[in-house]
Amino acid sequence: MSIQDDLKESSLDLYTKLFSESTIALAETHVKRNAEDAKRPHFEPKPQAKLAVAPPFILIPENDENHDKDWTEKFASEALAHGMENLPVEDVINDWPSREEAIESAYELYKDKVPKIIVDWKNPTSDEAFTHLVFQGIGAHRLERAKSSNKDAEFMVDLSWMQAYPVREKYEKYGSIAYFGADRKPVGIFEPKQDKMIRPGDKGWEGAKWRFRSSLFTAVTLTDHLGYTHYLVSNTLTTVTIEQLSTDHPLRYLLTPFIFGAADINREAYFTLSNKGGIAHRCFAMEHEGVLRCVLKGVEAATLETFEESMVRRGVDGLGEDYPYGEDGLKLVKIMEQLADEYMSVYYDGDDLVNDPHIKAWWSAINRQAPNLEIGKLETRDCFLRLLSHFMFVVTGYHGQVGNIAQYTLDPTFIGTKLRGDLEEQEISDLQSHAQMVTLTITTGLGQPHLMENFDHILSKDKTDSAINVFKTYRGRLKALSEDIKALNTQRSLPLETFNPEVLTSSVST
Repeated sequence: MSIQDDLKESSLDLYTKLFSESTIALAETHVKRNAEDAKRPHFEPKPQAKLAVAPPFILIPENDENHDKDWTEKFASEALAHGMENLPVEDVINDWPSREEAIESAYELYKDKVPKIIVDWKNPTSDEAFTHLVFQGIGAHRLERAKSSNKDAEFMVDLSWMQAYPVREKYEKYGSIAYFGADRKPVGIFEPKQDKMIRPGDKGWEGAKWRFRSSLFTAVTLTDHLGYTHYLVSNTLTTVTIEQLSTDHPLRYLLTPFIFGAADINREAYFTLSNKGGIAHRCFAMEHEGVLRCVLKGVEAATLETFEESMVRRGVDGLGEDYPYGEDGLKLVKIMEQLADEYMSVYYDGDDLVNDPHIKAWWSAINRQAPNLEIGKLETRDCFLRLLSHFMFVVTGYHGQVGNIAQYTLDPTFIGTKLRGDLEEQEISDLQSHAQMVTLTITTGLGQPHLMENFDHILSKDKTDSAINVFKTYRGRLKALSEDIKALNTQRSLPLETFNPEVLTSSVST
């Protein structure tokens, strides 16, 4: 029997089979939405009906201004979600026949179904790839100066906080600390359960790397992607913009590309990902309580810390080309700051905008919905632009960092989602866990309009020419950044496409 036949017949539980088949079918028929699909603002500013994801912390609008669904569509999707989530959570563990067949079969099964892979990691389990993973890959936003007495350690990524989250029987808790030297090479991984530092060349080094990579993927997916980016920033930006700004307000026009389809996507994330019995509960080893706590960490622990401020706090500012994530990210941040500044200057002189009653209401609503951000009072134009440009960056560039996961998930030896308690030297995902992870990846490919698309048709009729010129300049800067990144990538040992505007979307995708 082939792996393909085995997957269909015996290696997956009923939920995984059904969810995988339905997701693949949806991806095959999905029509990507473009900027031309965006409508001019038309939802009148008033409180929206909301779904209680994790009240009172996460409340998501039921309706989307750019994706109206009638009650039959909503009923069908909710009924399917509820039916699926009531299937038992079964951890079927069935290993691949061999490491080589695992890689070959995974590519054969899923390569044409996952979103486009933007970086080829070539030898993803090597120590060199481990360095790339945290200096420019999925762990780069968590890289910080080491707080260890270990003289060899200059940098680290600390995931030990994940030890607090309960997991199901058969599995071990997530969370370890990876250390790197001044030359960026790995010097060790500290595993709390063993109270032991495992170093390159030690017995168990490959297994320790696999467990760290899997913990990292879990933390980024649940905390940074779903919790912080979707449920906090995107959901807050979407909700307060529609509830507080009139349909002809210039700020609402500016933000339309950045909230396009977000309410619908965040709603679907609730019904398919974070609910009890949903794909996140099954894909990862945590009990549902642990999944929610991991998601809520991204909501509750967040502060208004810009990209540059985060680099300074973590002690990685000034690394230049040794930290490609920071090098490219700062350039995209600058473009967002310029867009916010130049667009608002079309409609307001200096600090006049802080006296706009709609903007004041918008600001106050963010304070109520996300008090932990501690944005304070709206007193100056600069503090307004700081928040505005940061939110715009998070739902585009930062979302690309934490949400573009296909490059990590196709190879079952690169990343996993569950740490087996019965296999100390585990270095590969089992068949069902890998199928669940790839299915999760496929849902991220149901894309939004790209960042560089033209949204001019939705701009306000008031001062349209000036606003259009601002957006035209903005798109020109994005194009120049894309060319700059391509040139830099020719000199890098591994390309970094995270902040390339050609691969980013204008708003969050699933």
